[in-house]
Amino acid sequence: VIVTVGPHRRALPLDSALRRCTVAGARLAGRELSVRFAPDPALWPGAR
Repeated sequence: VIVTVGPHRRALPLDSALRRCTVAGARLAGRELSVRFAPDPALWPGAR
């Protein structure tokens, strides 16, 4: 996932299960960023 804040950008690796999800939302509380993920059925094996 790529996180951009102002002029700063950082690439963070994701676990393989999260790479098959879409971002469902994000929240910044103080200095902590929380990101929610939701499964993308089109990217999971046997999900047709």
